[in-house]
Amino acid sequence: HPETTGELYEFFDGSNSGVSFGGSGDYNDRIYWHDSDWDAKPSYLPADGYSWKAEGYIWAPSSGTYDFAVDSDDASDVTIDGEVVASWYGGHGKEDGWSHSGSISLDQGWHRFKARMEEGGGGDGIGVAWQKPGDSSWSVIPSSQFADGTSSGTPGSIWLEDRYIHYIDESGDERVLSSDVRP
Repeated sequence: HPETTGELYEFFDGSNSGVSFGGSGDYNDRIYWHDSDWDAKPSYLPADGYSWKAEGYIWAPSSGTYDFAVDSDDASDVTIDGEVVASWYGGHGKEDGWSHSGSISLDQGWHRFKARMEEGGGGDGIGVAWQKPGDSSWSVIPSSQFADGTSSGTPGSIWLEDRYIHYIDESGDERVLSSDVRP
C-alpha cells in the first residue's frame, strides 16, 4: 500500500513496469462509494488489487477557505489545482468519518480536481466531503459541483500535476505545457 503521495503516483504512471490500465470511462456521481455500504461501488471495478481515479473540475460557489476530507479503504488523496489537500495513505479500512482533511483558499469558479485511491484486498471504497466557507459540518460533495474537464477551467490557470505542467488556454481547455518533470 502506498505510504506517500509519490508512491500513490506510481500506481498511475504507465511508464512503470507492472502498471497496466484496465480501462476508463465517465463517473458521473458523487464520490462516496464502498463495497458494503454508502453508494454502490462502480460495477467496472474488480474485487481487489486495483487503483481508481476521478478527475475533472469542481465548482467553488464562493471565494474563501474550503476544507476537504477523504475516507477510504485503502490509500487515497484529494488534489485541488495540483495541491494535495487531503490524504490517508497506507493499508486500512474506512472509518466512517472525516478526520483526514485539509484546507485550501479558493476563488469562486472552476478548479482542477482529482480523487485517487488504491485497493489491496478486503473492503474497498472512497468518500470525499467538504466544508464550504461558512459551513459548520461536513457534507459529501454533490455530483452537480463537478464537471468532466472540457471547457470548464479558468483561462491562464497553471499547475504541476503528475509530473507534468498543465494549463488552461483562452478557450477554457486543459493543455499539457511540458514533458515529464522529474527531480
